[in-house]
Amino acid sequence: FSMPSAIHTCLDNGRIEIVREALEAQWRARISEWGEHSGPPLLALECGPGDEPAECGVCFDPLYKCPGVFVGESGLRVCVHFCCLDCAEHVQDESADRVRVWRARRDPRIPQPPGPVCPMCRAPFTTAARLTDPTVDPRSFFRLSCIPGSGEDADEPRLCEKAALGALCAVLPINAVSFAPRLEQELWPKWCAEAAEARCGSSGGELELRDYLTEADFLIPGGMLAWLCDHLLERKVEGQRGDPPRLHDNPGKWFKHFDYDGKEILRKPEVLRGIAKACDVTALANPQTPARRARTVGVQRLREIVDGIWDDERWQEGVSLADFEGPGGLAERLLAAMPGETNASPRPVPESPASRGVTVARALDLARAEDYQVREHDQLRAQERAEKQRQAAMVMPWPHLRAARGRGAGRGGRGGGG
Repeated sequence: FSMPSAIHTCLDNGRIEIVREALEAQWRARISEWGEHSGPPLLALECGPGDEPAECGVCFDPLYKCPGVFVGESGLRVCVHFCCLDCAEHVQDESADRVRVWRARRDPRIPQPPGPVCPMCRAPFTTAARLTDPTVDPRSFFRLSCIPGSGEDADEPRLCEKAALGALCAVLPINAVSFAPRLEQELWPKWCAEAAEARCGSSGGELELRDYLTEADFLIPGGMLAWLCDHLLERKVEGQRGDPPRLHDNPGKWFKHFDYDGKEILRKPEVLRGIAKACDVTALANPQTPARRARTVGVQRLREIVDGIWDDERWQEGVSLADFEGPGGLAERLLAAMPGETNASPRPVPESPASRGVTVARALDLARAEDYQVREHDQLRAQERAEKQRQAAMVMPWPHLRAARGRGAGRGGRGGGG
């Protein structure tokens, strides 16, 4: 089986835990990668700081914390807009309340109020739902990210670049304005090209480039799903383990924090990754460097620093804790080579009881349990709302309204006969 077909099979049979474990395994295999002309796969390095993430269009809370969508009868989004789940459900509940009030008044002169609509564009929808976590159910995330076009089959939705931008900014703390050029110029062409190669390899036909992704395209290894889940799983692990200690404050704790596999050895890519996560790499760039290039220049400068002080003969298999924090060790060399680190004042690192000593494997377990609990809670809420809507639809019109409708129909019939 290919990865997409295996994921389809698991999702068809409700085995979301297998899909999650496969995505976690892929993330753990990629966390130490450091490309020749790029930094480690970290969101801050790829997309910049998340200090201005996308916001809910109603309450202006950060959208990625609890994104909601407006879903139509086809099971797809009805418009391009997102808002937080609380606001989306509030819009739906207000519409239901207006209908209940209308029924309670029993006044045939007042028309029935319309159903719920998007507060930004007034597009009618049937259900407010959470934008599914792609690490839990990639298929549901893909479908809720798509916006049906004219004449498009809802059974085979297509994800366009504009819809993908909105969905990515809804689940990740990234600035849509600064991220859009990178998506347009780098990521989207790359994902579309990889999808075309995968289709060509499986069918043996000609290479066909498209400007959209199908569900099968979305699920291919190394494509959009992998990029997105890598960053989401990174954030989930960070949330469980807490902020990393600063190298200047405690080299031993810094080493153990980034020893993800617990082998008490850090290879060069892991050291690079740790510094990139714990330090502001833009500070390594020349002050005259334009802001848009400071991150890239800083990453390259960081590579040069680590390459210059790394002892290839001594640390061929990686640096041990003793060699890292001992006198003349790698930590001491890094502090001497990193601008501003030696004179930096210690800062307290907040630590919750749950995050003290949490390994990466344990953090993944905790995050997985929380995500499944959210999914179960959402399913129960959806069932409750569906039952309320079903009961409201079963309520028959009041007698005098039926009578008024009947009299109106009778007058219309007599008038037409005369």
